[in-house]
Amino acid sequence: MTEHSHFDLLTARIDRLERQSKVLKRLLLGSFAAVLALLAGGATLAQQKQIVFSNVNGSIRVGSSGFGLYDTSGKRRLMLGWNSANQPGIYLIDGSGTYRMGLFLSTTAKPVIRLYDSGGTERASFTENAEGTNMIEFFDSNHVQRAYFGQSTADEPMAEFFDTSHTLRAYIGQYTGGNFGAYVNDSAGTTTWQTP
Repeated sequence: MTEHSHFDLLTARIDRLERQSKVLKRLLLGSFAAVLALLAGGATLAQQKQIVFSNVNGSIRVGSSGFGLYDTSGKRRLMLGWNSANQPGIYLIDGSGTYRMGLFLSTTAKPVIRLYDSGGTERASFTENAEGTNMIEFFDSNHVQRAYFGQSTADEPMAEFFDTSHTLRAYIGQYTGGNFGAYVNDSAGTTTWQTP
C-alpha cells in the first residue's frame, strides 16, 4: 500500500506539473502576442503623434503630415509638406484659412510659385512652360489669364495680353524670323495694328 500511495502521489504531482506547464506556455504565448500587439500599436501611435513648440506668437507642430506654423488662435498659417501631386511644397495661409501663396513642385516636378487673392483664386504664377523656360502669368478674379511673360516655343522672349474672354489683344516680342515687333488685335482677334 505504501508503494501504491507513493506512486499515486507521484502521478498526481506529475499531472499537476504538466497542467502548470501548459498554463505557463499559454501565458508565455499570450504575453508574447500582447508585446507584439503593443509594439505594432506603438508604431502606429508614434506615427500619429506631433511634436509641438509654443511661444507667445503661436506654435510649431511637426508630425507625420509635415511641418505647420499655427497662430495663437490655433489656425494653421504655414504648411511644409507633401501636396496632392506627392511633391514637396510650402504654403502660406491667411488668418481666415485661405491659401495665399504656394511654393512647390508640380506633377511633372517643375518649380511653381503661385499667388492667390483673399478669395483663394490664383492671381499670378511663376513657373516653367512646356518648353522648360520660365514664364509669368497673371489672372483676373475669374481665373482668366490676362497676361503672359515668357518665351515662345522657339525660345523667343514675348509678352501677351488678353481680354476677359481670353482673346489675345496685344503681343510684343520676337517673331519666329528673329525680328522684334508688336501687334494689337480687336475683340474678334483680328490684327488692327502691327509693327513692323
